[in-house]
Amino acid sequence: MHLKLLSTLKLKMQTETDLFKIWEFFLDHFGEEPGFFEVCVPTDHPLIVSVMADVCRAVTKLEIDLTQLKLFLLPEYKFVHGGVPVGKFLISVIYFEETMQGVVSVVAPFSTTKTHMARFTLAAVPHFQPAPASFDN
Repeated sequence: MHLKLLSTLKLKMQTETDLFKIWEFFLDHFGEEPGFFEVCVPTDHPLIVSVMADVCRAVTKLEIDLTQLKLFLLPEYKFVHGGVPVGKFLISVIYFEETMQGVVSVVAPFSTTKTHMARFTLAAVPHFQPAPASFDN
């Protein structure tokens, strides 16, 4: 395992249009390496949890309980990753704090349902003003 490859992963997250390639790179170089988890520390990140819940609701059309979600931080690289099984789904995330970009994966591993992926950012949109709410019936 070469932690310096996280720089390549970060670049892929910013430039790669095929989200499956990003996820595959993570799994090939880190996700299946036992030593990788040993250098990470448990962490909380409410905004990531919120994004994951939104993506899961959009994909599954179900309310998803993420209370068992485990997130881990690799402090030196400001990299967060984690996942949780929920019902028939496996929900995972990778995220770089420095670029404020991440990818969520929702997969039903034992079904014919395809894998769903979503790229997200937690960066604020400068000068964004939401449209006024309309309460017309």
